[in-house]
Parts: sequence; structure tokens; C-alpha cells
Amino acid sequence: MEFFEKIINFIKVINLKYTKFKYRKYLIRSNCVNGIKSAEGKDYSLRFDCAFKDKKKEVLQKVEHIVKKAKNNPYKLLSYIEKHGTKIYKIKNADKILSLVNETEGFITPKKGIKAIYLNLMILKRFSLSFAECFIMRNLQPDPYCTIHQFYTWYAFKSGFAGYDYKTQEKFHSVVFAKNRESVIDKLSVSEILSVKEAIHRDVEALEFVINISKKTDGAKSAYKKMLLATEPVNV
Repeated sequence: MEFFEKIINFIKVINLKYTKFKYRKYLIRSNCVNGIKSAEGKDYSLRFDCAFKDKKKEVLQKVEHIVKKAKNNPYKLLSYIEKHGTKIYKIKNADKILSLVNETEGFITPKKGIKAIYLNLMILKRFSLSFAECFIMRNLQPDPYCTIHQFYTWYAFKSGFAGYDYKTQEKFHSVVFAKNRESVIDKLSVSEILSVKEAIHRDVEALEFVINISKKTDGAKSAYKKMLLATEPVNV
């Protein structure tokens, strides 16, 4: 449960900062016309396609079908990922290698610059300024629920959901791994904090999906109760 608690605690901290000042302070007006929600502020303007809800519902149904077909088996889910073109690297001390660049085991979104150079050298033993999306983990027995969480994240990325672009993920991880998260959040611009909020939504959706799956799975009642207690209340 440590994996889930870390994400949940981060969500609570950053969500508190949103509601306190950043978004409300700079928001001038918002409306929704013909299915498109827009927001305007002093230094930004945003448009949200309300049809995303339908797309998210479709993705949820597809992922749930795949997970059920695999019977929650992490090896079958990882095999599905490989068959659909995403590399999986099992490396000794993967957790330590990733921690040096503010990443954790599992799905890794595309990287650029110094982080890409580092991952290429450590994982692929080559030099490159770009690093494609992949899974990086230790060669251990994968936890079913962590794998389901990461599988949903991967599928959402492949489906083009917002929050997975390079800049947003870098900002997101800079806050997740910060020793003083509030000071880091305070330095984010309005556009940065709104984009990071999209990344948070993606993690919340993945967590909610895992909770839903655990509720429906025999023998998973204790895991469900632990996650339910840890996640109440989480609003983003």
C-alpha cells in the first residue's frame, strides 16, 4: 500500500494549494458553450472538450475488459503491453537507477535532454537525447494491483489523454519528489499548475480504476478496504 499512499498524500497536498489560491486568484471567467468549456485569466486561456468524458468512459470499459480477460494476471498484462509495441526492461537495481531522476518503477513516459541521456546510458547502454516510453522494473514478481495501475496509465497515454507530455510530467515529478512540496508548488505559474492538475487527474483515474477492480475481484476485499481508507477524501 506504500505505493498508493505516496500518490494519495501528494494529491492531497497539491489539491489544497489549488483551492487556496492559484486557480481562484487568477480565474476571470469560465463558461460552457456547445460542449466546449473555456476559462480565461490574466495570462492564460484554456478550452476543455466536454466530449472527453465519453472518451474516458470508453477507455475505462476497454481497459476493464482487457484486465478481466487477463484475470488480473500481471504477466499477461505486461505481455499485452509488449505485443502493442512498448518495451519492457527488467533491470537489477531499477528502483535506485530511476530514483536518481525522480522516476519510479513501472511505466515511463517519453523523456528528453539530460534525463533521456541518463536513461539511455543506464538502460540501453547508448547515447541519445530522446528516450521512448517504456516499462522499467526490477526482475521481481510484479504486484497485481500496481501492475493494473500502471497498465491503465499506459493505456491512457496511448489513448492521447492530457497530462502525459514531457513538460507536464517533469513538473509533476518535480513536485512529487520535492522535500518541500508547498514551496515548489508556490513557484508554478498558472498554466503550469493547471497542466500538472491534468497529470494528477490521470493518477486519480488510475487509482479509482484499481479500487473498482479490487472491489469486483474475489479475495481482494482487504486490499480494497486499505485503499478506500487511504483515499478518503481525495478531491481534485
